[in-house]
Amino acid sequence: MKKTSNEMIRAFIAIELPEQIHDNLRKLQDNLKEPMPDVRWIKYGNVHLTLKFLGDIESKRVDKIIKSIMDITEHFPSFTASLSGIGAFPNSRKPSIIWAGIDKGFNVISEIAREIESSMEKLGFPREKRPFKPHLTIGRVREIRHADMMAESLENLTIDDIGEFAVEKVSLIKSQLDPAGSIYTILGEALLEGRNNTNNKEMV
Repeated sequence: MKKTSNEMIRAFIAIELPEQIHDNLRKLQDNLKEPMPDVRWIKYGNVHLTLKFLGDIESKRVDKIIKSIMDITEHFPSFTASLSGIGAFPNSRKPSIIWAGIDKGFNVISEIAREIESSMEKLGFPREKRPFKPHLTIGRVREIRHADMMAESLENLTIDDIGEFAVEKVSLIKSQLDPAGSIYTILGEALLEGRNNTNNKEMV
């Protein structure tokens, strides 16, 4: 599709997850449906490790954003990340977000996110007010009807290893809101270890 300078794209920067991790997360969500009936679980394949939400951007800025991400990822080798445990933002008594935590790879993911934050600020994107904490949003709570059950589940459930995966790239992703759930399209990828070649999968 031909790029148009006035087209707006809702976009974010994230680490994508392999199929096996999506499978493991679906099993986890299935196991939590009964003890956490108030949660609206993120559908299969739509979970990402978000590093920076950009909001609405002009399509003409896509290439410059991808180049800025590449300038960062070329200084980082690929690494292994692992998932362990669940929690809630802002807390277990009044949760709005249910998340799976990052164990292995926590520090390097945090460092990549910090550099992306600074780079995007130079491009005019507002800096996040809250400190970055690597996590995967796996569910959302719009209305709490079973507060005690929810709190007990979050505070007492023991969930250890959810799986590990290789992190080899960071992606710029387009998000389209749809009644059936968000639709995601990869706009470009920045490979770790300096193996970058612009890879625009959709010209918008």
